[in-house]
Order: sequence, then structure tokens, then C-alpha cells
Amino acid sequence: MTGTVVAAADIGATQARFRVVDADGAGTDRVCATSEYDDAVALLADGLAEAEVDALCVAVGGPVTDGRARLTNGVLEFDERAIAGALDIARVALVNDLVALGTEVPHLAAESLRVVGGGTLGAGMRAVIAPGTGLGMALVTAEGSVLPSEGGHAPFAPADPLEQELLGVLAAELRYVSWEDVLSGPGIANLYRAVCAVWGAAPEELTPSDITARGLGIADPVCHQTLEIYCAVLGNAAGGLCVTGCARGGVYLGGGIPPRIADFLAGSGFRRRFEERGRMTGYVSDIGTAVILNDGAGLAGALRYALALVG
Repeated sequence: MTGTVVAAADIGATQARFRVVDADGAGTDRVCATSEYDDAVALLADGLAEAEVDALCVAVGGPVTDGRARLTNGVLEFDERAIAGALDIARVALVNDLVALGTEVPHLAAESLRVVGGGTLGAGMRAVIAPGTGLGMALVTAEGSVLPSEGGHAPFAPADPLEQELLGVLAAELRYVSWEDVLSGPGIANLYRAVCAVWGAAPEELTPSDITARGLGIADPVCHQTLEIYCAVLGNAAGGLCVTGCARGGVYLGGGIPPRIADFLAGSGFRRRFEERGRMTGYVSDIGTAVILNDGAGLAGALRYALALVG
């Protein structure tokens, strides 16, 4: 790749991260607020800061079909050919953000992971589940190929009577309740309101960050219960993805939320619920689960993808 300049963009609903690596291997990072843009090309142009790029990988929080994508939790629309033409870039790849994160998973250093239960992490199929503004899922093959998924939009499956009550409350409000509706940042707020309804408590005007911060302690019992339920539901979703993909190589928790609650997660019902797989309990009991602590892993994976474009 002598003489080439490669770039990566990791576009989420809240912020967009960019990295440009010049011909000498030196990297420059930039962050833009996604919400300030209504045009994807304008966002990319600002993020790349007029760099003359030979190859670009754009990872977006939404499904990619025929080189096109739209942010699931946003308004921006992306098109590979339009981006290549407008920015004069020879090679452009548009991928789902979990494809980018999954691309980096086999290369994560041990110090960038916090194991929260189970046995080994290693070779074989891996699963990635990433709660943040939305909820992403993907599978990573033993060879390193990434299989994208929109499993975060599959229906939420309650696993005990309390969760069934919570589903009833949420269904009355949302009609269709997906995993994302309870496991994303907005999902934490949804869960909080539902717990208040079931407990007969008056909900306060709290942000997801407020609920999480209060939940990490015990002074606010409703927020604490909300976070306990959140961790159990995350374990259920992660365990389901694990058996769906036969992810013997481990399950990796990405996104912005797990690193913030890693200690709480380790002591919660997450792992117990992960292993409650009926006939498959023995199958998953020695599969490792780990939090990805490196918040730049998705961008690093997108850059790795961009490097492969120039071979």
C-alpha cells in the first residue's frame, strides 16, 4: 500500500468518528456530531478534512443493501457510488457498523477486554452484541468474515413473570417491542418507565445516563432494579445470539453501555441468564463472555476493512 492514503468512518446516531492514515502510516483522528448534518456527503467531507483518500470504509448504524444504507436511528442516507463520485475516492466500501466492529474482534488485545463470565475466548465462531444508541448484532466466523445481523430488531422475549409484566406495559406504549427497545440507551429509559408502572412509582424526568448512574448504587431502588433487569435481559439476548450462531469462540459485548457498567454486569444476573438455555445450558456454560473496553474498536475495524480494499 505504498503511497496510498486510507480512511475510515464510524457513523453512529450521536457522533461520527474518522481516521485518516497517510502514506507514511501516520494517523489523524476527527469527531463530528452526526446530528448537525442532514447530508451524508457533507458529514464525510468534513470528517475527512479535505484529505486526498485512495480508499474509504464507512461503517453505519443501519443495514446495508446494494451499497446503500440509512441510519436506523437517524436521517442520514449513504450511497457508495455517490460518496465515491462526490469525494473523488477510487474505492469506497459501505458496511454495517457491527461488520466493522466484528472485523476488529479477532485482533483485540487481552487488555482491551473485561471477561464477565464463562470459559475461554478464542478460535471458532464468535458473536458480537453492542448496545448503545441502538442495538447491533453480528457473527464472526473462525476465518474472520463477519455476518451482519439486524437481530436487535427481533421481538423482546421476556424470561420471567416480571419481564412479562414489563412487556405488557411497553407493548401498550410501543406496540412492537424489540430487543433494542429495552437494551439500547433509549431502552434503559423505556425499562425505567415500565418498572415505575409495575411498582406504582411516579417516574422522574431522568436520562438513560441518570438512570444508569443511580442504578449503580442502591440509594434509588427503582433505578437499581431497572439496571438489574437490564443486565439480565442483556444476558438473555446474548445467550440467544450465542446458540443461534454456535458461537463457541465467545460472545463480545460492544457499544457504549457495557464498558460503563462492567463491574455491575459482572455481579448481576447477566451470566446466569446467559446460561439459561434449557437443553443447551451445558453447551454454553463454558463459552466466555467479555466486554470490549476499547471504544475505538469499531473505527479500527473500519480502517482494517479499508486497508483490505487496497490489498
